[in-house]
Amino acid sequence: MNYRTHSEIKAAARGRLIGRYTVAAGAFVSVELITFLVTRFLSGMVDRTDMMGYVLYIAILIISGIILSLLMVGELSIYMKLSSGQEAKITDIFSVFTTHADKALAVEIIMSLMKLACFVPSIILMISYYYMQDSDILWWAFWIAFVLGALGATYVAVKYSQCFYVLLDFPEYTVKQVIRRATKIIQGQMWKYVKLVISFIPLGILGFMSFGIGMIFVYPYFKMTLTEFYLDIIRN
Repeated sequence: MNYRTHSEIKAAARGRLIGRYTVAAGAFVSVELITFLVTRFLSGMVDRTDMMGYVLYIAILIISGIILSLLMVGELSIYMKLSSGQEAKITDIFSVFTTHADKALAVEIIMSLMKLACFVPSIILMISYYYMQDSDILWWAFWIAFVLGALGATYVAVKYSQCFYVLLDFPEYTVKQVIRRATKIIQGQMWKYVKLVISFIPLGILGFMSFGIGMIFVYPYFKMTLTEFYLDIIRN
């Protein structure tokens, strides 16, 4: 097997984006704007002054996040097209709604439920602490459970990180086949994927320090790099 190094993957990503940054950046801005408007609208519908309202607010965010994830899949389709030299348009962020929205939603729901399961202990402890606020044991137990849940959710995110790429690459696959193929190709490459993501943290910090403007350049580079990572492991 001939896997590329991080430097080679990043160099390939930069090459793919030459002359095509406008489409990638436009897709990023569009998805972020739609997500912000939808989330802002939905959050304004819920009273978060009590526990039930807060729980309902979290539930609404999860549901809206699952639906909005379809835009992220559409955005990935742009990078898949750019990686193969095809013409891509900003409106491609909506393409998944007319192709395999059902499979994309199914995959996203499965992954979201697995991530949520990692936080169930901390959620139970948080609710318990709410009704027993003088319990230091519950307070520390909550934070321990939360950290462990975050680690578990991160593992799930990495293990299933290639699902949407596989879905776009093999649209004839069933949901089960997508998940099986995605988890198979990432085996032995999970740590490489994590290190690749971590390597973008300095650029991400610079992007946010510029009031988010820099992210217009950093994000497309990041997503194209992850797309090149997928292409590298699927070829091998």
